[in-house]
Amino acid sequence: MIYSLSVCRTLFQIGQLYLIVFVRFSLHKIEQELGTEIRPIPKIIDKQLYVAEYQVQSEEDGPNADAEKEK
Repeated sequence: MIYSLSVCRTLFQIGQLYLIVFVRFSLHKIEQELGTEIRPIPKIIDKQLYVAEYQVQSEEDGPNADAEKEK
């Protein structure tokens, strides 16, 4: 069976809409089960969360850094 291009596009769009609804429903269900809200990933992520050099630097400059320097 051969479909025209417009029929294929329509079927593809229906499939996309189904997938969007399914993902949103699944996400809502997970949020309800966990009792929380899942937010989108931010466009800018703080490098201290994933870059080792920034983590070491922040530990050295942490709240006890001045007390350790005085010793």
